[in-house]
Amino acid sequence: MGGKTPTLPVLACCWLAAAAAVADAPDERTTSDLSESLRRRGETRTYHAYVAKQQSKLALYPEKIRAIDVARQHQVRREFAAAVARGTAGVAGFGGRTVLCLGARLGGEVRAFKSLGAVAVGIDLEPGRGNMDVVFGDFHDVPFAADSFDYAYSNVLDHIYDLRRFGREVARVIKPGGLFFASLYPGASVGGADAWTAKQAASLDDRPAFVAAMRACGFEEVDETRITEDMDLSSVMPPGARNAIWHQKILTIYLRRRS
Repeated sequence: MGGKTPTLPVLACCWLAAAAAVADAPDERTTSDLSESLRRRGETRTYHAYVAKQQSKLALYPEKIRAIDVARQHQVRREFAAAVARGTAGVAGFGGRTVLCLGARLGGEVRAFKSLGAVAVGIDLEPGRGNMDVVFGDFHDVPFAADSFDYAYSNVLDHIYDLRRFGREVARVIKPGGLFFASLYPGASVGGADAWTAKQAASLDDRPAFVAAMRACGFEEVDETRITEDMDLSSVMPPGARNAIWHQKILTIYLRRRS
């Protein structure tokens, strides 16, 4: 009560300084429109085509993607419940921890982490309508503040267009000391690639190069797990389809963000 009340000129100077600081923020994004954001970032036509291609899959194969989504939910829950039981990379549990799922499609992995107690959310270029678990977003330009999440997870690393940019964004949004769970699947050498495999896709074919790229972005490899599971998609595939049962070999690399 005994202090002096700031004068209008002082308040004005403080306000202008704060406004200038906000205006000068290097990572400040002033649009929520993806097309406009791509234009302002000066993205090439090739990148625009990549985005459109990734967005097209849900409309082309809705039933198949829904079936994969539910199967992936159960697989991820089993995988990380087992990781907690083993204490993999020091993970003692997910209760109250924040998890960002990158390229989460309809949200199966998000629901899996939520069932383990996490506060989880996903981003995807096409999350579908009315999605309660996944928001629209590009994992090359993650729409969250720095140091927001304890953990990040992705099982669509074959959709990476620019590995360096992807790695930098994951490192930016994970807290120092946090973990990125990177799940790699079989690649082109065994027929694992498809029409949506992107320019700098990461798979079991190029594990060393992927780890090296992530190390350059501020991560260190601390552990890994390997699982083999069959995913039955016969209910959404043509009768007699050769690929109705997916024989999956999944390597999940635990990468810790350096402080």
